Amino acid sequence: VGLEIYPSAGRRVYVRTGISGTAGYNQLWWDGRDDDGDPVASGSYIYRLAVEGEGTDEEAVGIIAIVR
Repeated sequence: VGLEIYPSAGRRVYVRTGISGTAGYNQLWWDGRDDDGDPVASGSYIYRLAVEGEGTDEEAVGIIAIVR
């Protein structure tokens, strides 16, 4: 599983790859910080969640909001 988060400007602020998961329900918590550990600004962010497994490659894209 991989997760990428982008602000509307398009510069990726967060990326994690190699996240393990199992079939069914899983959770991944993002603490609202960028890859340098700094809090991101309030606003809308686009996430891309990619799952690769035996016989399946899935992707989900959506929008999340940070309100501080």
